[in-house]
Amino acid sequence: MEWKFLVDIMLGRLARWLRTLGYDAFYTRNGIDSRMMVLAYRENRFILTRSKRLYNKIGPELSVFINSDDFRDQVREVINVLGIKFDRNIFLTRCLNCNLPLMELPKEDAQLKVPPYVFQTVNRFRACPQCRRVFWSGTHISEMEKLIDTFWERKGDQ
Repeated sequence: MEWKFLVDIMLGRLARWLRTLGYDAFYTRNGIDSRMMVLAYRENRFILTRSKRLYNKIGPELSVFINSDDFRDQVREVINVLGIKFDRNIFLTRCLNCNLPLMELPKEDAQLKVPPYVFQTVNRFRACPQCRRVFWSGTHISEMEKLIDTFWERKGDQ
C-alpha cells in the first residue's frame, strides 16, 4: 500500500520524519479546512491531526488522532495505528522540505552545490526538482537509522 498523509499545522516535525521514511506527507501551515479535506479524500490521504474536533468530524477510517507532543512518539503512533512496516527502498527518497520525490543528480552537477570534501568523498547525489536542495548520504544516516529502529521498537524490522 502506498501511504499518503495530510498533516495538520501542529505536526510539522512529524511530517518531516514521514518524508524521511519516504512517505508522501503533505503539510499545511494554514490548518485543515474543507478544501484540504477534499484534497485528502481525492488523493486517498490519511489525515494526521492533534485536533479532537477535526478527528471526530472525519473519523478513524480516514484519520489518526496524534496524542503525543514528542515527534518520536508521534511517528510510533502513526506506525502502530496504521500497521506500517519500514521500507528501506523508499527511505530518504523525498525532499524533506517540499515533499517531492528526489531526482538523481549527476556528480558533476553537484560540484558547485556541495562542500568540496563532500564532492570528493560521495558519489551519489539527489536533488529536489522544486527547491533544488541537494541530498547525499553522510555520517548522519547511521544516527537516523538508529532512531528509526526505535520507531518499530526492534532492530532490523524491514
